[in-house]
Amino acid sequence: MKKLRVKLEKWVNGGYALAHHEGHAVFVLGGIPGESVDIKLDKEGSKEWFGTTTDVLEPSHERINSDCEVFLSCGGCSYRHINYENELKIKKSLLSDMFPKEASWIDTISGSSLHYRNNVQWQNDKGKIGFYSKNSHSVEVKANELCQNLDPKLLWSNLDQNLKNKFKKLKNISLRISNDQVINYDSDVTKIEVNGRLLQVPEKGFFQINQFLIQPWLDKIGEYLNEKEDVLELFCGCGTIGIGLSDKIHSLYGI
Repeated sequence: MKKLRVKLEKWVNGGYALAHHEGHAVFVLGGIPGESVDIKLDKEGSKEWFGTTTDVLEPSHERINSDCEVFLSCGGCSYRHINYENELKIKKSLLSDMFPKEASWIDTISGSSLHYRNNVQWQNDKGKIGFYSKNSHSVEVKANELCQNLDPKLLWSNLDQNLKNKFKKLKNISLRISNDQVINYDSDVTKIEVNGRLLQVPEKGFFQINQFLIQPWLDKIGEYLNEKEDVLELFCGCGTIGIGLSDKIHSLYGI
């Protein structure tokens, strides 16, 4: 496995910090711009290389100790080596760079960085259940009891044994919280209450994963609606926006 020493230059999308080496752009996970780091290369393309930090020679003052022992070996997170406030600033800055004319009025909402996910896709490799490691199909088993992004009810280690027996034969275990119960959303309808109204998400249906932001997200959208608007809702899914804000809608056409 090839190793390099690089100086990280700036943040780019996907949690990567950018460096350059012998004419190649190198995208590095687990680093912070300004740091000198040793990395292992995970992927070498003709122009772009991808790597993961193994040792930090000159740590940034923004670096913190990760709160997860499988950070960077698990394929889930990219920013657990900086605090959440910095993560939000980075993402807003990158979004503003993509839309410079709109940067002055880009607004964001945020909530807790812990236990926010209302669904999960566990990978099952012959009884080893966890998340795929980065850039591989090997399973990081410790994630099934450590992941701090998940609502604790979704941790495999916390599931009732009857549910484990029900799900453990599946290769991909797609779980979601429905009315405070854990279901397999590949085969079951999800029931979620929003603004006092019951939404029913069909089998395999998409739904917003951040359970803490659904209500403030709807409140923010509602600020742009006057009383009793005619609304066209594109990519409406099960109708979260239209149903959740129906008090402000005269007619709704959802696609």
